[in-house]
Amino acid sequence: NTALWSVGAYSTDGVYSSDYEYDFTVADRGVTSVALSVLATDASVTFSLQDESGNAVTLAENAYGSIYCYDESASSERYFYASLSAGASSGTVRVLGGYTYICNAWLEGYGGSYQTVTVAVGDVLTGTISLVAHTATVIFRYVDAAGDVITDLPNMSAYANSLLDSAGNEYFGDYAYGMAENGEATLLVADGVTYNVSGYFTQSD
Repeated sequence: NTALWSVGAYSTDGVYSSDYEYDFTVADRGVTSVALSVLATDASVTFSLQDESGNAVTLAENAYGSIYCYDESASSERYFYASLSAGASSGTVRVLGGYTYICNAWLEGYGGSYQTVTVAVGDVLTGTISLVAHTATVIFRYVDAAGDVITDLPNMSAYANSLLDSAGNEYFGDYAYGMAENGEATLLVADGVTYNVSGYFTQSD
């Protein structure tokens, strides 16, 4: 009871909205009740996944993929996603009608261009998300004052998250991650996309 706490709930099957309660205190003894309010989703959007040539993109075996939609004008209670199964080239996201969503997909080996969709209660809509394959490479290194690569950083990794697509548009969705070997982390990314790149390593004496 000496700290502030936050709690949240989200529906892994997409049937309900999420809800969160932030920065509350708990009783010194006993149980503190926190009420979370969720709403049943009442509309859906099915997105087909295509490459830049219009060909279907299929999620590979043992890979992770999802389609997600969020309302930029709301907090996290209007964020919805649907996980994809291996072999899928489309997915359906259940949402709350009456709002405008930014939707995109995340698949290993690809970045995605967002789609904006306005959904009314009861809508069953379709759309297309265009994916760009990772065909470029970023090499991330930490160097010392002399410019030499530091090769003995423990548990070093690097990651890149996209900022703009090749045409300068926002909301391009991509994320790359790589562990280091001999002081270098290799990140596979999409050509022409602007990324923010950062690194991480375990502190040591």
